Amino acid sequence: MDTKNDELEIKLKDLPPVIRALLTDARRCAWPFLPNIYEGYERRGPIEVKKQFDLKDLLSTPNSINPGKTQIDILQESLFLAMRSKSYDQTAAILFVIDRYAYWKGASDELLKVAQRIQKHSPNTPIAPQIVIRRARVLVSKGSLQSAERILVALISSGMGLTLWQYQTESDYRLVKAVCIQIRGQIRLKLSLWREAAEFILDSIVMYRQLALIDRKGISASLGLLVDIYTNISKSDYASVRHLYNLREVDPLIEAYQSGLEAARLCPFTAYFQTRGLRRAGAALVTRLSMSDVPPQEKLEILVKTIEVLTCSILCIDPMETLNSSEQLHEFVNAAHNLGQAMRTAGMHSAQVLLDNVTVLYQILAEYDKGGRESIDGNIKNITNSVVEFVKELQGSIDITIDTGDRSYYDKYMIEIIPVAGPSLDIKECLIDRRASRMKDVGDQDCKSQGDSVDFANSLLSNTNYATIDSDTIGVISTDATTVADDLTGGSIKDPSATTLIGLLDLDALPDPVRESKSPTKKRADFRKHFLETDKRLSMLRTPTALPNNIYRAIVHKYVPGRDDWDRHYTLLYIGDKLPLPKDKEGKQRNAFWVGYVTQDELIGRYVGKIFRQEKVETFDERKIMEKYKQDIKCQTIARDYVSAFNARLTGVALRGAARVHELQYLPAVFVEVLGSEIKFVNVEPYIDGEWVKLSNNGAWVNPRFRDGIGGTFSHFSYEWSEKREMVVDLQGWIPAADEDLLYLTDPQIHNENARGRYGLGNRGNAGIRDFFKSQHKNCNLICQAMGLKQPWIDDIF
Repeated sequence: MDTKNDELEIKLKDLPPVIRALLTDARRCAWPFLPNIYEGYERRGPIEVKKQFDLKDLLSTPNSINPGKTQIDILQESLFLAMRSKSYDQTAAILFVIDRYAYWKGASDELLKVAQRIQKHSPNTPIAPQIVIRRARVLVSKGSLQSAERILVALISSGMGLTLWQYQTESDYRLVKAVCIQIRGQIRLKLSLWREAAEFILDSIVMYRQLALIDRKGISASLGLLVDIYTNISKSDYASVRHLYNLREVDPLIEAYQSGLEAARLCPFTAYFQTRGLRRAGAALVTRLSMSDVPPQEKLEILVKTIEVLTCSILCIDPMETLNSSEQLHEFVNAAHNLGQAMRTAGMHSAQVLLDNVTVLYQILAEYDKGGRESIDGNIKNITNSVVEFVKELQGSIDITIDTGDRSYYDKYMIEIIPVAGPSLDIKECLIDRRASRMKDVGDQDCKSQGDSVDFANSLLSNTNYATIDSDTIGVISTDATTVADDLTGGSIKDPSATTLIGLLDLDALPDPVRESKSPTKKRADFRKHFLETDKRLSMLRTPTALPNNIYRAIVHKYVPGRDDWDRHYTLLYIGDKLPLPKDKEGKQRNAFWVGYVTQDELIGRYVGKIFRQEKVETFDERKIMEKYKQDIKCQTIARDYVSAFNARLTGVALRGAARVHELQYLPAVFVEVLGSEIKFVNVEPYIDGEWVKLSNNGAWVNPRFRDGIGGTFSHFSYEWSEKREMVVDLQGWIPAADEDLLYLTDPQIHNENARGRYGLGNRGNAGIRDFFKSQHKNCNLICQAMGLKQPWIDDIF
């Protein structure tokens, strides 16, 4: 008699019949992803009635046999008993059922360890594709991009026998491949490979559309990612993508706006996802407003759309729900901040009321982990209610709404996405495998060949006609309006509150900027009067009694290598305590502080701010100090491009007999200009918890621990990749505690053959390059040889 198995069976009988049926379906590979809604049976008296269950709610319900415990508690106890009794098929089924719940609770790491134990001890036990993909998602979130890529490629290329999972339909298999393509696009997004990311994500939309049951949620998620991509992509790369996929909009920011609206429309599952889609759409328009090439009449039209969509974003979420999720609260704060900035651009004095509330709310959020949850939640409730009150007043005063109709943006313009299969391009042009190899991975049957257009309009279901901005016709209206204020010119950002955009425009020359559906007899003078009355009324709403002293208005400067220029936008910056580092880990030049900012890429991520020590600045000229900060960001951003190309080359070569290879990534970093503070400047990057290591300097020194490893190969590669013009050196960074095969680099130096002033004083030119080959990297290692790198003649470097 197997006592352990008996214990498991007894425990499973404590579960209601619907969950036991769910486990049975999981064991027989009913679906590759657990459905959100499960159709089962519920007993009502003497009969069983068919019913649809929301699985998230079902797993959270109390267990009728074990008072004080929920169904998820019983499932977790069953998981332990199943592992102990070596009932691996039952373990895999339970793991599958509770995976998504564990993800919501931040416990995915522990469950993935269970999956690895199953594969080790029972390799013939089927593991759900959802679990395998969860592993890839977790790796992406931790920055282990190459490891995630390998899992996804293996998942795609394994065919229908993947992980021994028995797919019930061809469509189930195609769904798995579509998700893999989407995540591979996310990986390229994280690497700032915007064109590659756009192609992968658009391909995933095509694949979601071709499923037997179109995956609205998958399409919505891909469209949300496209907002971030289009906001950052260069105009030349966007033009190529637009031509390849027949995209409608000429301006990538307007395409980003439309993608955000469509992402919100297609994902009605929770208010959070709708808020995120609308907030992203509004943020794209805020970026467009800051561009120097936007004429005044177009600014007004975009401005009204921005206020419109951000208002709807804020009102999507019940403010009480924000207490249950810091991620939702971040979205709420971010949307409100963007709305305040749009109102400031319009010159609305009431914007300050909103921004003051957002400032207090952001400070509460930034210090959320410091205890006192009860009082914190009370403060959040009061402030969020104030923000909602303000936004409702704004909405009611100028009649903001998003019209509903019978066609979506994509349906209206009949966009066709046309996948084009072509030959692979040289790696130097594409960095990572392009469409041809990607389509080969997923199978030619998944995407039609050139000439067989895919009608993307048919991929979108129940339609809504959002207000659209046509970038082909925008800005052609004649007007005698004067030039917009300096804060909108892009060269520098000044306080916009001193200038009223509404007052600068000839409103009689414009179409009705509120809604096209308004009465055609409405006078523009009435609009101006109504607008000013609204502004005055909103200015009288409740404001916080005291503002925090560690939250500052700031300007984020993001370097764009392709343009050799900087993108800028307003934010709120939190500066917290100094990092508690041991003396031997402190920087010689700068101090490190906990920081966060409203518009940061990872909404709930932790960030570090680096501030030069006063004695290391060596000047009181603020322009020179600013340049010192910006040079560091410029070096790090350019080094990210080099390391992306390096990783692409490394992925394609075999490293037989090579030493252990770390995956290299440079942390994304921005320069932040702080307004109204004694601290004028700070460089910001994500925080990494792990072991600090220094591989080399910008001279002759190299760490013996890494002498024959990946660091020297990367520096050598950067020299050849730049056609022997420059080299990335001074390699240092963090090996994360969670992944010892990954190395996050920061604070690089670049030697350039002749532009000595380009990268600061640490640029030693050809002398530094010679020192590298003479002392740090005298001979090529196995990785260099596998990548085809050649050792140069020292005398040729002059």
